[in-house]
Amino acid sequence: MDDKTLLQLLQSDAEAGIKAALDLYGGGVETICKNFLINLPEQDLEEAIADTFIKLWQNSHHFKPDKGHSLKSYIYSIARNTCIDILRKQGRSFPIPIEEINLTSHIDIENDFIKKSTETILHHTLEAMKEPDRTIFILRYFYLEPIAKIAARTGCTSGKVKNILYRGKSKLEAALKERGISNE
Repeated sequence: MDDKTLLQLLQSDAEAGIKAALDLYGGGVETICKNFLINLPEQDLEEAIADTFIKLWQNSHHFKPDKGHSLKSYIYSIARNTCIDILRKQGRSFPIPIEEINLTSHIDIENDFIKKSTETILHHTLEAMKEPDRTIFILRYFYLEPIAKIAARTGCTSGKVKNILYRGKSKLEAALKERGISNE
């Protein structure tokens, strides 16, 4: 099922759309939630997964597949943000230091616009990466996998994985700065 068909199904038949989305992306969402919600009760994990797909349904009209983004990455972003919200509510820290995701703009623009711009830049930067760099970057920063596990999965050394991650972060930082968004 392609992104447009799934979006139409979500908008015309919510129950069938959510079921189809769960079938397609449930495993990835569960992995993301498990990696973020380590040591939390099973019900928190289940709540995060359910909330992710409900938010997808509620916001499906906002996603525009014509913009060159995949629905998969959109859903995974929703899962990540849902987990961060759960951790915030419980007063827990994030697996990724908040300094790495605290972005501000030199221009006085609404936070939503900054967030959407940052996501767009991130998607374009990831699309421009070659393999295995893209896979390594996604495994580390979206799935929160340890470097040793990424090295084993990709057949690279841990040192090479670290270098690829460093270069990827540098490219992303340069792309953000180029568009007026900084890490300050």
